[in-house]
Amino acid sequence: MKINLQQVSKNKYVAKDVENNIIGEGYIIESMASKIYKQDRVNYFLKAKADNLCNKKEIVKQLIKLAEKHKAKNHPKLKARIYSCLLVEQKNEIEFYNSIEEFDSHEQMLVLNAELQEIKELIALPKGYSARVNSLNTDTEINSFIKQHAKVFTSLTYSLAKIKELQELEGFRNIAIYYKNVLVANILLNYEYEEDYKYGVIEDIFVLQEYRKQGLADYLISKCFSYFKNNSINEVRLEVWSENNRANNLYKKHGFNKFKITEVSIGFNL
Repeated sequence: MKINLQQVSKNKYVAKDVENNIIGEGYIIESMASKIYKQDRVNYFLKAKADNLCNKKEIVKQLIKLAEKHKAKNHPKLKARIYSCLLVEQKNEIEFYNSIEEFDSHEQMLVLNAELQEIKELIALPKGYSARVNSLNTDTEINSFIKQHAKVFTSLTYSLAKIKELQELEGFRNIAIYYKNVLVANILLNYEYEEDYKYGVIEDIFVLQEYRKQGLADYLISKCFSYFKNNSINEVRLEVWSENNRANNLYKKHGFNKFKITEVSIGFNL
């Protein structure tokens, strides 16, 4: 069946048949990838709905072509990924997107965990850097954190309200690293439960690009382990994308192992 896509808003398209009947819809959401890859990357998230699988597949194929055209016109020098992202429980959707011939590359959202058997010797900060604990006490301090965090995680920005919500969680702590009074790295921690079992969570960790390879992330993780162990927490968990090689190598060095997979990104890279 011939299908025509018509754009009805910035991200939404409706699919119509030759008689102008609406038979489905699709979405393309563009975002810049976080600063975790060797080269900057633009992402195109796709999603389709239709009255049957054949039409749904055709909608996806047209969305792919639209995303490719947009990338070629607006970001010709950047790497790109066109994909759909699904929870591992969405078996039927995973099977469908796996059937798209172009979608030959998978990324996974991993949950890693580390067992805290003993407190290792704390790593020292390089000269010129200072650490502050629980430094998000005012709106000004929180907004400064949000601004610096957004330089790394460009499409996953926090809000003032979200940080205040996190601060209400049991065991919340932030450890910040400053250089010449400028926030350059930070880690957010809290507790979570599985029934009566309590474990530690690294909610977020970042180091500004120009301050990497100086041991700042190692310092933050060592302080994280010390904090949790001193509060009788024996396990730490975090989430990380499988393609974030730098972060995965860092966590492996500190004893983290794959615990489970929560999401899959099915698509392809340009």
